Amino acid sequence: MAKDPLAEAGFYFDELNKLRVLEPDVSQKTSELKEECKEFVDKIGQFQKIVGGLIELVDDLAKEAEREKMKVRLALAHFEIPGGCRFWPRLSSSHA
Repeated sequence: MAKDPLAEAGFYFDELNKLRVLEPDVSQKTSELKEECKEFVDKIGQFQKIVGGLIELVDDLAKEAEREKMKVRLALAHFEIPGGCRFWPRLSSSHA
């Protein structure tokens, strides 16, 4: 069988009979890789949204915990126990 002179020169025809300089199998692999990359980027975007929501949730919980700690500290300061509390150090000795 005679070799195609265009293929030997690095030219190929695609399925629409357009002249290409890329081998058909390389072109197919490139298209597949492009689609896989798009899917990967989409999944990374979804992951970022999920992680962003998780970070926001944890941040809200931390803020709520800090508010509750402040309430306890204020209550302890208001009802200061002589000698301090076993679990909380005395906030100050100026309250009487």
